[in-house]
Amino acid sequence: RVAHFLNLKGPAMAIDTSCSSSLVAVHTAVQGLRRGEFDLALAGGVNAICSPDSFYALSALGALSPDGRCKSFDTSADGFGRGEGCIVFALKRHSEALRDGDLVVALIRGSALNHDGTSSTLTAPSGPAQEEVARGALEDAGIGPDEIHFWEAHGTGTALGDPIELEAITHVLGSRKEPLPVGSVKANVGHLEAAAGTAGLLKASYVAERKLMPPQPHFQCLNPLLQEHREKVLVPTTCLDLGDGPVRGVVMSMGMSGTNACVVIESSEATNHKECEGLFVLPLSAATPEAFEAYRQNHLQRLSTPVGTYCQTAALGREHMAYRGAVVGADADELKEHLRNLATPSLTSAGLLAFVFTGQGAFQSGVGAELYESEIAFRQAYDRCCTILGVEAVELLRTETLTQSATFSLEWALFELWQSWGVKPDVVCGHSLGEFVAACAAGVLELEEALRLVREREKLVDSLPSGGAMLAVSASLQTVRDLLDTEVEVGAINSPSSVVLSGSR
Repeated sequence: RVAHFLNLKGPAMAIDTSCSSSLVAVHTAVQGLRRGEFDLALAGGVNAICSPDSFYALSALGALSPDGRCKSFDTSADGFGRGEGCIVFALKRHSEALRDGDLVVALIRGSALNHDGTSSTLTAPSGPAQEEVARGALEDAGIGPDEIHFWEAHGTGTALGDPIELEAITHVLGSRKEPLPVGSVKANVGHLEAAAGTAGLLKASYVAERKLMPPQPHFQCLNPLLQEHREKVLVPTTCLDLGDGPVRGVVMSMGMSGTNACVVIESSEATNHKECEGLFVLPLSAATPEAFEAYRQNHLQRLSTPVGTYCQTAALGREHMAYRGAVVGADADELKEHLRNLATPSLTSAGLLAFVFTGQGAFQSGVGAELYESEIAFRQAYDRCCTILGVEAVELLRTETLTQSATFSLEWALFELWQSWGVKPDVVCGHSLGEFVAACAAGVLELEEALRLVREREKLVDSLPSGGAMLAVSASLQTVRDLLDTEVEVGAINSPSSVVLSGSR
């Protein structure tokens, strides 16, 4: 479904290894990137609890906590609480992410998969298998146990699972002298089951990026069954500073199917990501004035860098309600300043939005060059037009005389840019050459058809004798006719008070 919606044509697969599914998907994507099968991968998982049936089975297994909370590693641990969520990672080779100026949250240094094989029961975890998969991931990453700074465990908070996992971790750590911080995101968001692995990877990515290990929720006293491991592992009860250098972590995910996955990550120290220059627009809306005020306060507390990503999520990732407002600023501080002064809006009805596409003569040569460099949606749309026309984008952008093809490409790229920002018209119209862009925007013409017509129109105009010119006049037809001589004629009537003259210079 995702591949169909986004028109992705590389390998697409659904992976089901129960709770380790999403981390298995990440491992599979990493291997494909290493082999050069593709240049970008989307890997993740989703869990939605759509019926109570699965609760019955999990309850019968004794896996669920009576209070619905995961108390990983704690003496009160009595099962897990279920959670819902969706986490998807965009994965690229590091060199290409730096080249493209992407925002790199973390690096995947290595990964591994294995299976429990024969264990005491089909669903019982296997300590030796967990130890083996962790060693395999560390070997794949080329780092040793002494070089990791934290461990994001599967940590379901069950009487059976936690002791087995902690024992496997201590075996992997071997002779390491300093205790290693260990946590589990399940205590924060619940057990996301098929998406649990990427939930752990998401937390670990931010731990590595910010070099801070958060305290483990619902943890007060280490489970007596885990006491023998406390010289090797540390469950944090306060926020831990992991140092200034590169931070590395291990993420584990075990499936009830017996399939185990492990990923080793590292903080990204090198970056080529730059915020877009210029101003940012932060929209906010709510269904009631009270909710609007609550959202305003929420933005004041949460607004952070990267500002462009934050504003884009607010614009495109949220439903826009009846009470609306927006602030504009160059950075987070300026946006917050305007937010403090933003009044709760009154309720107004939305009107129709129209896009009007102009004809030739409205743009100067070189227009669009900055947008081409800074806005990916503009660049992709412009490049597509250039590919159809068989010309280089640089050639079209730098042409001294803005041709019809260049004008069309510019207007189409602007249309796609507005669309990417979530601004979509109810009505489109065009004047002269702009009619072709409007027809394309309305779906009347395909882009290839429109550009072919524009190219033919361009050739016809170029074939006319030189020395001619047109002039737009703001006057009535009768007024203009009374002033004309034999060398100038009315070329077009745009409106009762606007005509176009045609003749020799």
